[in-house]
Amino acid sequence: MKLFKTVTIDGSFTAANFVKFTKTINIDFQPDEMIVKMVSVAENDPQNGTGIIHKLNTNMVFPYTIFHYVHNKTVSDLASGATENYSEAHHSTPKLRFKVNGIIQGNYDFWITDINNSIPANIGTYDTDIVITLEFVKYE
Repeated sequence: MKLFKTVTIDGSFTAANFVKFTKTINIDFQPDEMIVKMVSVAENDPQNGTGIIHKLNTNMVFPYTIFHYVHNKTVSDLASGATENYSEAHHSTPKLRFKVNGIIQGNYDFWITDINNSIPANIGTYDTDIVITLEFVKYE
């Protein structure tokens, strides 16, 4: 038998709050793993940063990075030479699995970094909305 609980987390990074957002997550059992079921990122970037890899991080698991995405532009956008400002949504169902070494109860931080684990240079100049669906699983 297996226990599981699915949690949907949403947060925003804005020019006023671009470092991190915090969410309360309480799982009523000690999970063996966390599965990243879906990530949706919508960015509105007036500076049109193209092709920069960003990482979505959380202190729920170690290592912290749970998802990589390419900032603001898709391959087809790059090929067409589109330069207009617009909101771009990235949807993914990565099904990435992370071992959980303890209970999940309390406040957890989520933040974006670049590939070098630094805050991206222009992240405070645009808005980013993120929705994450996580599944916590206990195998018995």
